[in-house]
Amino acid sequence: MTYEKAFNQAKEALAQGKYADASMLLHRALDKLEKAAEDGGPGSKKQRFRASEGAIRARLGHCLRLTGKFGEARKEFECVKAIAQELEDDGLMAEALMGLGFVAWRSDEHREARALFNDAIMLANKKHYRAVKGMALMGLGNLDLVCRKLNEGVKVYEQACPILAALPEARTDYARLLHNLAFLYYKNGDSDKAVETFKRSLEISDSLGDVHISGYVLTNMALMHLLSDKVAEGEKELEKAGRLLARSNDRIGLNFVTWVQGILKYKKGDLDGAMAHYRKARRGFEELGMAAQILNMTIDYVPAIKAAGQNKEVLDVLGKLKAFYVEKDYPEMASRVDEAIKMVK
Repeated sequence: MTYEKAFNQAKEALAQGKYADASMLLHRALDKLEKAAEDGGPGSKKQRFRASEGAIRARLGHCLRLTGKFGEARKEFECVKAIAQELEDDGLMAEALMGLGFVAWRSDEHREARALFNDAIMLANKKHYRAVKGMALMGLGNLDLVCRKLNEGVKVYEQACPILAALPEARTDYARLLHNLAFLYYKNGDSDKAVETFKRSLEISDSLGDVHISGYVLTNMALMHLLSDKVAEGEKELEKAGRLLARSNDRIGLNFVTWVQGILKYKKGDLDGAMAHYRKARRGFEELGMAAQILNMTIDYVPAIKAAGQNKEVLDVLGKLKAFYVEKDYPEMASRVDEAIKMVK
């Protein structure tokens, strides 16, 4: 198998959310590329091999960050950045900056993430890299979502929508964007628009065979229905989501399923089961270093926490989150923790 064939197969696996397969194929492509470069000689051919290495490592970085391996993803994107500097390749540089932005966002490094996304957009605007611009805009929307800047997030996502919708190669990213936009519509109180947009995302991801995005959409739809006391609908969606995400090798997604399973337990009157799921998901997010997810989950669990009489335990958790955000100098997130503390008390 040539490195080109392994790379193309990896891209197909990525488009279907099969990250374990994609990772294996991307590593195989790098091995084959290294061998081809050794046999290929110097000059323009060597430069082409380096550009191919950058493209492969960029995909590997996305594969790693989507499955919660943020440290490994950062290393890959830093390598892509170094190759881009060596080749003076603005497209590859924009891709590296955008990838590093997503890693910083998931690692609660919000200022760094915003700066990286903006730098990627600036470079993309200059060189007309529409896919990178659309993805970087989605990254900025994700930051607004985390900080619950709902109106700002909707505007940024809606700005990214026509860009990604127009690119056939960005169908997976467009489905992910619609999923995020639907969640913001829901949090903004527009449930009808949220359901409509979730369904559009699900149609695309199902047509692509992307188990990862379909799993996320169904999990969020389940959460939305459970929080609206539509337990039967939520339970059915959650069961299917768990099966899909178990196939995608995604630790983040499986923690999210555990989170929503606990809400289902609470809605069925099983307080001990609800809190056991809360603790399990919280530990999972702690291992991944995802403080914002712990905060968002805790807010969803407030009724269960109060009913179970676990206020003190959760206030201790929130106190640590407050200290984390104060140390990071993120007053917006520290303020969100203060709101959560008031809710739990």
